[in-house]
Amino acid sequence: MRNVLFGSMVFVAMTLAGALGAASQDTNHDAAYRQAREQMADMLASEDFNKVDFAASSFDRAMDLIYTAVDTYLDRAVPALGGVETARKLGIHILQGLNDHTIHWADEDGYDLAGKRYLLVSDEADAENLGELLARVAILIHSANGGAGVDIRRAARKIFEGMLPVEGSGQPLVTQYLVRLRSLSGSERKALLNFALE
Repeated sequence: MRNVLFGSMVFVAMTLAGALGAASQDTNHDAAYRQAREQMADMLASEDFNKVDFAASSFDRAMDLIYTAVDTYLDRAVPALGGVETARKLGIHILQGLNDHTIHWADEDGYDLAGKRYLLVSDEADAENLGELLARVAILIHSANGGAGVDIRRAARKIFEGMLPVEGSGQPLVTQYLVRLRSLSGSERKALLNFALE
């Protein structure tokens, strides 16, 4: 009887220790996720980030759209890239590349740039598309040796500049970029990646 009781106590202690260990890991994961989320949201909300315009009736609504974009990115990128920290690091460089890039219409020669051009995010769908776009670019770049030895910011800039949206289509730029990436064949993806890494 005593041995059974002692065995039960050991089992309970081991179960509690395992649960506490799992909780600790979850807490660490949650903290890492929150850090990544806040860092990327801060970048998108910064006055220095001018390539995306979050059109909203209030600051709180703009922040909701920003968090929607970041959460969509992290939800897609974290499992695909193997963890929060890798997704965070790539996400920061991808955002920098997005902010660096120049928007070229498909029917122009690349030199006649009139006015300020930016990606407009005005609703939840646009924000989700932006998050998916960022994730797809991160995953594409990561496919090159895990991104090792790659200037991710420069590669991202070149990928975004290669999207060549169509002016006057009525489709938001962020949607055009995303549709272009979604529709790439395997050979087109390889060619785009090679171009980005040159």
